[in-house]
Amino acid sequence: MDISRHGAYRNHGEKSILSSVSLAVGNNYGSMYRDNVRWDKEHHRIIIKSKATSDPISDSKYRYTIKLSLNDISNLINILGQAASQDNAAVLRDSLGKHLPAIIRLLSCAAGFVPINIPEKE
Repeated sequence: MDISRHGAYRNHGEKSILSSVSLAVGNNYGSMYRDNVRWDKEHHRIIIKSKATSDPISDSKYRYTIKLSLNDISNLINILGQAASQDNAAVLRDSLGKHLPAIIRLLSCAAGFVPINIPEKE
């Protein structure tokens, strides 16, 4: 995942804030950030934490936290289902195909079925 910024009124180009933040559980960012993606059960959202990242303007380092609500996630799924699937379905197949068990669990929940236990492949 990459995050950048640019001026709202005077756009002098994009400035990278974060780059190559992996969203895989089990990343080794040191003991504090071994799992930088997690489900926040209390607030029903996904939390993504970055490792210490240099500020593009100062000499300071920051740790960024991104919180995606279920509404945010639903909108991302909608974009993938509507636009991305029409644009290039083969790319989605290649990228999402390995996550079919998780997608089926999401479909089961969205359809109102009891969550089903599908073991993950090792």
